Amino acid sequence: MAAVNEGLISSRRYRVGAALIGADGRSYVIGTINTKARQVVLIGQLGESHVYQDDDFRNTVASGDLRSVVRIETPCGVEEVFEPRFLSPTEIKSRDERQEYIRVVEQLIEDFTWKDIYIEIQRRYGSHRTVPSRRSIERYWRIYKESYSPNCLAAHFSDRGVHHSLSMEPEVQEIILNVIESKYCSSSRFSIQDIVHAINIRCSEKSAEIGVELGGVSRRTVGRFIARLNLKNIKGRLNPRTFRLIMRNACSYLDVKEPYARVEGDSTVLDIFIVDASGNVIGCPTFYALIDTATMTIVGIHLTIQAASQVGLMQSLQFAFSPKGEPFKTQWSCMHEWPAPADIRTLVLDNGSDCHGPMIVKASQHLGMMLEYCVAGAPYQKPFIERFFGTLNTMLIKKLPGAKKSHDKRETHGLEDAQKSATLTIEKLNEVIIRWITDSYHIKKSDRLSEKFGQEFTPLQALTRLSQQYVVFPAPSAEELMEACRHYLEVKLSITREGINYQRQFYQNEYVSALFKTNSTVKVDVCINPLDCRSVHIYDLGLKEWVTVQNKNPNMPAISFEQAKEIRKAHYKSDFELSGEDYVINHINIIEDANAQKRPKGKIRENQRAQRTVDKANAAAITPEQQLPIAETVLAAAPTEIVVAPHRRKK
Repeated sequence: MAAVNEGLISSRRYRVGAALIGADGRSYVIGTINTKARQVVLIGQLGESHVYQDDDFRNTVASGDLRSVVRIETPCGVEEVFEPRFLSPTEIKSRDERQEYIRVVEQLIEDFTWKDIYIEIQRRYGSHRTVPSRRSIERYWRIYKESYSPNCLAAHFSDRGVHHSLSMEPEVQEIILNVIESKYCSSSRFSIQDIVHAINIRCSEKSAEIGVELGGVSRRTVGRFIARLNLKNIKGRLNPRTFRLIMRNACSYLDVKEPYARVEGDSTVLDIFIVDASGNVIGCPTFYALIDTATMTIVGIHLTIQAASQVGLMQSLQFAFSPKGEPFKTQWSCMHEWPAPADIRTLVLDNGSDCHGPMIVKASQHLGMMLEYCVAGAPYQKPFIERFFGTLNTMLIKKLPGAKKSHDKRETHGLEDAQKSATLTIEKLNEVIIRWITDSYHIKKSDRLSEKFGQEFTPLQALTRLSQQYVVFPAPSAEELMEACRHYLEVKLSITREGINYQRQFYQNEYVSALFKTNSTVKVDVCINPLDCRSVHIYDLGLKEWVTVQNKNPNMPAISFEQAKEIRKAHYKSDFELSGEDYVINHINIIEDANAQKRPKGKIRENQRAQRTVDKANAAAITPEQQLPIAETVLAAAPTEIVVAPHRRKK
């Protein structure tokens, strides 16, 4: 049910003594984290103290004015700031052996081929140990070039285990299932040890009956069988009282104490019609929301006319991690402040395809979040977000112009009246929802929180109380989130004389030309933004940073690869025959044609399809400017300049 991120420890999990660096280049160290006073004290280079309130500190980190130092350069090499990896004795031995191979590679890599290097390694170490294959040596070298610590070379023996199912007699499996079901159905007072004892007794009786030694089972085996049982099948055989006793522990799992330790996210289609700038009804919008289960505060939202997708979910995370404060309060004309952004430990999502996209999975690994997926058709596993959607619909959406009233039996023409009264655009509806959450939902008494704390509590008061008991970690900056989103699509491409070719778009610069001169058959890992065909990104192993490679067409607009392909098909021309001006003109024509398809009295489905086309075209021009990489080097050569030798025709 849960997908655990086993990557490096998140750099946003700050602790006392952690290093920070400001936007001006000055370095700081966290001196004190006072949860009761909700203060963070930073110590500067000269020993001065800088006191931040908890919300101000998280807003500063989210805006990028403060960021963590993941590693520190020392005379002895790279020192890990955060918790290192603990190795077993066998893993330490494997690390030392691989370091010996790396030393040989470092001595010979400049003047010899990999074949000669592997022969030398076999000559030195083949007499007293089994030398790995040549591909393994090359893999060790690649890990060494990309890693920040020698421990990354060690084997992961502790992560290995038995990956095949253990053989068990069918009679034993039948006995285990019968005993477990009988114990669950007959009484609510039992233990795992009692079940194991009953199973072993029946196995002994069965062995004497058939004359074959069946053996016994362990406590862990019984635990695995119980975990694999279908809860719905068991529920049908239990009385209500026994089922409530069994589910008591499961329900306590949802009672989270720490803020932002468990955040639920989902999307829904709001029961309200919206219009575009011209007043045409374009359908019902899709609304994304993230809610903290410990405090009932809303973490992030996003409103769009597009269908549910991983892009919309990532935009709700972008809202959640954006700085909140006085500028946010002024922008949306709110009377109260939105809670400052914070790091999310566990993100609970629906089991839909939009939540399983590669962008979500890779971004969670990059940001150090654990993803947890609910069982299909089980909304009770994320009850807080479902309850919030109901509250939003009852307290706000029903009272707005354009809301559907078809559920009301007194309305005979509910949908028609809703379409006639629709006046809100998607921007205006988004503003209304933000103001309602800030000035109404967050400051309204919650029955669940009042029962939890023993007195009347609002979500903001609950967040203040729990923030004094637990450390709330800062959220990732906008640049870090965009870095995680931009590099989710990674492909391995060959470098040719013309550069890098991806879907008939060619990319060239000095770094790519140098790689082609070194090895004409080399393949590189290229990270691509599907919404922007103007550039791609390559990781430089030598400098250990991302290099941006620009499109050879200098006037290429900010359009997606899919749109560029459609434009080439419409003109029956290749990418070299089309100029940048042609792409821009066709990109504008796409928007104009989509707007022309919308009619005031036309079908809502057609207007909605046209509006989605317009939004996708506009997103292709907006998104790339927002996705600014961190400390990347742009080595763009002139598009018409050919750095390598020209191709010679064969005689």
